[in-house]
Amino acid sequence: MSGRISTRDAVLAGGLGLLALVVYLPAIRLEFAADDFLILDNLQKHEGLRRAAAYFEVNFYAYYRPLVFLSYALDWSLWGADPAGFHLTSVLLHAINTMLVFAVARRVTDATVAGVAALVFTLHPVSQEAVFWVSGRFDLLATAWILGSLALLWSPRPWPYWIGVACFALALLSKESAATVVVLAAAHGVLLGGRDERWVVRRLVPLFVVSAGYVVARSAAGVAAVGGPQRIGKVLMLLAAAGAIVWLARASARPNRPGALGKPVARGLVLASAVAVVLGVLVWVPQVRDQIGPSLGFATYALYYLGPAGLWPWSPAFLDPNHLSWVVGGVAGVALAAGVVAAGWSWLRARPALLLAVLIIGAALVPVSAMPSHTHLYLASVGAALFFALAIALIAKPALRTAAVFAVLVAAGANLAAATARWQQASAMTRGAVALVTAHPTPCADRDVVLLTAPSGVDGIPCNLNYETFRFLGQCVPRTLHTLLRVMREDAEVEVTRPAPAVIELRVRNYRGNIMASEDLRNYRVQVRGEGLNTTLDTPIGRLETRAEGASQMFRLTLTPDASRATFYYYSRRQLHAAPQ
Repeated sequence: MSGRISTRDAVLAGGLGLLALVVYLPAIRLEFAADDFLILDNLQKHEGLRRAAAYFEVNFYAYYRPLVFLSYALDWSLWGADPAGFHLTSVLLHAINTMLVFAVARRVTDATVAGVAALVFTLHPVSQEAVFWVSGRFDLLATAWILGSLALLWSPRPWPYWIGVACFALALLSKESAATVVVLAAAHGVLLGGRDERWVVRRLVPLFVVSAGYVVARSAAGVAAVGGPQRIGKVLMLLAAAGAIVWLARASARPNRPGALGKPVARGLVLASAVAVVLGVLVWVPQVRDQIGPSLGFATYALYYLGPAGLWPWSPAFLDPNHLSWVVGGVAGVALAAGVVAAGWSWLRARPALLLAVLIIGAALVPVSAMPSHTHLYLASVGAALFFALAIALIAKPALRTAAVFAVLVAAGANLAAATARWQQASAMTRGAVALVTAHPTPCADRDVVLLTAPSGVDGIPCNLNYETFRFLGQCVPRTLHTLLRVMREDAEVEVTRPAPAVIELRVRNYRGNIMASEDLRNYRVQVRGEGLNTTLDTPIGRLETRAEGASQMFRLTLTPDASRATFYYYSRRQLHAAPQ
C-alpha cells in the first residue's frame, strides 16, 4: 500500500487532532507535580531562554534532553511559573502526535483503519500521564519527532528520507528512547515492501552515523555515552533487533513453506516452556534477580496496560514492584509472549501490518524497560493502537467491527475520565498542602517541617511533596523538610496522636502494605509489610518502631531533641493535615 496522504486524509487527521485537544483541555487547570518543580528550578537557574545554549550542557539526572528543556524554557519565557501554559503546550503536543499516528498508520493501512488507530491512541489510558504531567513532555516531544521521522522514512518517495533522518536527530535530542527508530526505519520496507538486505543496510547507515554524533554530543555535555551496564544491555537488544530486520529482509526472498497447524503450536509451547525455565533459574539467584527482575516485571506491566485489560481502571496486585509476584509475573509474561509469537509467526508473517505493529510495541519498550510508568508506555501505545485497529479490521461482520470499536473507545474514554478526576484531586491536594504549611504563623524560613506521611504515586499520580513544591507554589521555604513515611499506590487512612512531647504515634487503618520507610529519609527502600512483623529504624529525626495491630499498622516515633521542635503534618484521605504539636 502506497499510503499517500490525500486532502481528505489531512482533513480527517486535523479533526482527530482537534478531538485530542478537546479531550485533554481539562489539563490546563492542573497544578505542577513532583519532578515538575525540579524542572522549574533548572529553568529559573538558566533564566528561561536567555541562556538557551546552556541546555545543551545540562546533565539532568544522567539524561541529555536539550530540546525538551528548550521547549520548557519557551513556556517559562511566555508564562513564567504559571502551570496552565506548560499544560497547554503538552496538550498541543498530544494533538500533534494524534495526527502523526494517523499519518504513520496511513503508510500501513487504509484511512478508516488509520483513523481508528489514531482514535484509540488519543483516548488510550496510558497517554494520560504523559499529557497531564508536565514532566511527561520528554515522551511527548520525542514521540512527535519519532513519528514524524517514521512517516518520512516510510514514504514511497525518495526525497523525504533525509528529512526523516534529521527528525531522528531531533528525536534523540529529546529523549534517548528515540533509538527505536533504528529498528523501525527499515521494517516498513521489509515487511510491506519486500526490500532486500542491501536496501536495509543503505537505509540504516545514515541513522547509525547520526547516533554516533549524538553519543559525542552527550559525552561533550558530561553525560555517559550509554549510561551504565543496564543501558548497554538495552543498546545490544536494539542492535540485535536491527540485525533481525536484516535477517527478515534476506529471508523474505525465500518462499514461504507453511507447516501443519500442530507444528507452530508445538513450537510455541516448547519455546514458552524453555524461556520460563531459563528465566526461572536465573531469577532464583538473588544477585541476578536484582539485575533482570525489574525488566521482567516491566514486561508484564506493559502487556497488561497496553492490552485490553489496561483499558479498564483497575490495577491487579501482581503489578506491585515491591512484591515477588512482580518478578514471577514477569517470567510468565515474557514466556507467554515468546510462545504466542512463535506459535503465530506464520499467521503474523502473512499479515505484515500486524507484525509491524507488534514490532513497534517491542522496539518502543526496550529502551524504557524496568521503569514502570505510564509515561514510558506512551510511544508503545502507538503500536498498541495500530494493532487494535488492524485486529478489529479482521472481523468479518461490519456490525461486530463497529461494536468492537465502540467497546474499545468507551472503555478507554471511561478510564481517561477517571484518570482526569484523579489528577484533579492530586492538584487540589498539592494546592491545599502548600496553603496549609504557608498558613502557619511562624515564617517558613524559621521552621523545620516534617511530613509524617506523604503521598508518592497514590492512584498512579506522581504527587510527591518536595522542597521545591513549597518554594514555587507558596514562596514558603522551610529551613528543613523531611518525610518520614511514603504512602504508595493507594490512599491511606491515618490517625496521629502525641502521647508525650517527644513521642508521635500513627495508626494506619485497614493497612495494605503500601508504606515505604527510610533510614536516611532519602532512599525509601524499606517496605512495611505488616503481617505481624515488628520493624525498628533509626532515622535522623528519631527512632521509628512499627507493629501490626489487627487490620491496622501502628507507627511510634521517638523524636530526637532537635526534631521535637519541628512542625508536623501528615497525609491522610487525599489531603495534608496538621498533626498535634
